[in-house]
Amino acid sequence: MKRPSHLDVCLLENDMVYASNTFLGGGWVGGLFAKLDITKGTVLCEYTGKILTKDEEHTSTSEYLMIARDPLDLRRRVVIDGDPREYSNISGYANYSENKYANSYFVDQTRKGNKCSVVLIAKEFIPACREIRVDYDMGSSLHPFRDMMISKGIYEECKIEYKSEKWESPLTRKSHDVCHH
Repeated sequence: MKRPSHLDVCLLENDMVYASNTFLGGGWVGGLFAKLDITKGTVLCEYTGKILTKDEEHTSTSEYLMIARDPLDLRRRVVIDGDPREYSNISGYANYSENKYANSYFVDQTRKGNKCSVVLIAKEFIPACREIRVDYDMGSSLHPFRDMMISKGIYEECKIEYKSEKWESPLTRKSHDVCHH
């Protein structure tokens, strides 16, 4: 699939991945893509953003909340608002896919006395120019993200079919190491 020219832009990037637009649910939304072939187990990016206060946790309407261990006391949890439009959180562009279909996963690598560190890791080999998706419900007995995708009528689009779509990279024009056709 080819993005319309006005959406064929790089929103954020690092050495492994870039954020651009993908077609999901009948419309164009932000998505995360492999810049190059990525091997299983590779760290793709870190989940960054603002650590919320307890009051903010309970009143936030953000769809980009991630729970992490508190580096001051690893038995406690903190909530990170990783809205990519506000906090340049590239991993926030990874769309949902149920675990058995997802090609990446988050790991909380927070250590005592350091900063919160939640990273996105390749669950399998990801070819260049493919979209990267993650199960945001992993480890939860509830399935709020899956339920949201079902309510939006796009749950079937969140499955394995996305893996066969090769996207042309908007970075191709400025870099030789990404997504050539």
